[in-house]
Amino acid sequence: MVVAIDNFFGCYLLYSRNSKYKGRTYIGFTVNPERRISQHNAGASKGGAHRTSGRGPWDMTMIVHGFPSDIAALRFEWAWQNPKRSRRLKHITCKTRKESMFQYRIRIMSNMLTQTPWKKLPLTVQWLKQEYAVDLTPPPPNHMPIMYGPVSAKVKKHKINKIKNQLKTPCLSQQNVPTGNCDSNLLHTEILNSSLDENCMSLIDRLSLKSMVTQSKSYLTSGTCCTLCNVPLPVNVENAPSILKCPNESCNMASHLLCLAKHFLSNKLDQLLPVDGYCPSCNDSLLWGALIRQSNGFHSYLKMHSQIC
Repeated sequence: MVVAIDNFFGCYLLYSRNSKYKGRTYIGFTVNPERRISQHNAGASKGGAHRTSGRGPWDMTMIVHGFPSDIAALRFEWAWQNPKRSRRLKHITCKTRKESMFQYRIRIMSNMLTQTPWKKLPLTVQWLKQEYAVDLTPPPPNHMPIMYGPVSAKVKKHKINKIKNQLKTPCLSQQNVPTGNCDSNLLHTEILNSSLDENCMSLIDRLSLKSMVTQSKSYLTSGTCCTLCNVPLPVNVENAPSILKCPNESCNMASHLLCLAKHFLSNKLDQLLPVDGYCPSCNDSLLWGALIRQSNGFHSYLKMHSQIC
């Protein structure tokens, strides 16, 4: 089954099946994995990278997703491509003679997931093709699931032209993004496509649209109190980002952001920011990053039905 995810930002690893270039790898960033692998295999003229053009067919072997923004994913991509230039990864030893480039890239990624700031993010390691899956050493933190099977970005139809005339926030494609040592034109094209595609809308545009919703629209039932401090919660949509709700449909837990953060950190004195915790009402295990994305209007919380290592 293909898992569709809202607000998708991911970093992937390609592997060439071309007999002439077999063993070649490529690391990239995408907001739409299915479209991106098609572009790579179609060549540079169709939006693929120059480094992959004519060297396919390529397999998208795995992808790390769950980044809170495109900027966070692009920084991860740059560090993955340039471990010796990243101050956080200088401890990683060079590729050995017995090690293939694919194995080396996986080793770098495995180490990255255990380093700050990535170890605190609600990331998912997704093996897109089972035949490439290997054990990760070191293993990722416990809150990061390892999943198997295809994944796609959930695309929703919007009336882009009508909405863009109402938005005051500049389009994502107009903003500067860090490109590191990667192909800046291709990264710009990838972001641009995600923003101007007639079937989807950028993160910033969606947040801007959300802020335009009238205050009369109710987010919570009037009189709802914080589960933890018992203080009444605001009911307007504009106050929604400061309120967190349990994604379990049968649970009525709602709390102030700071209240739930303190609850998550109550037994973790060595942490400044929460990573995960348990719902104070239904006791479900929750990821802090997924709750934050949900509070911003995105249904990013995933029920993990696949095997979690």
